[in-house]
Amino acid sequence: MPTVTVIPPTADLLESVSRLIPSDSSDLSRTLVVFPGQRPAHFLRKALGRRTRSAYIPPRILSYVDFGEFLAVGKLGTSARAVEPIDAAAILFDVHCAIKDRFGGEEFLSLEQFLPISSTSLKNCIWQISRSPRSGESSGV
Repeated sequence: MPTVTVIPPTADLLESVSRLIPSDSSDLSRTLVVFPGQRPAHFLRKALGRRTRSAYIPPRILSYVDFGEFLAVGKLGTSARAVEPIDAAAILFDVHCAIKDRFGGEEFLSLEQFLPISSTSLKNCIWQISRSPRSGESSGV
């Protein structure tokens, strides 16, 4: 079962993510990290390189927007078109409702409540899924 961790905005993002990524393997390709944007990916790879001090296969690192498309491909089975923002928000809402310790607790449990925060508050969070599906497996989302 995948592990999802939401890191609070007060925490050091790169340090927190780096600690969550397994250090006992040089193959991190089954680890998925989602950042609010694309820039932190460079700094995470650099930090992991310093930590391992040898060659390694990096984790899959996606931005918030790319994560929406990643979920759409797994859930909708389509890769022919880019995911529209409303579609990505709906998919992220499904993920949000499935998380036990969800952002906002018992708030934002209707799509109408969730939409305003889907493009703002969730961009400030990180979702780290420690076990991505093996090839041939469904993403389960």
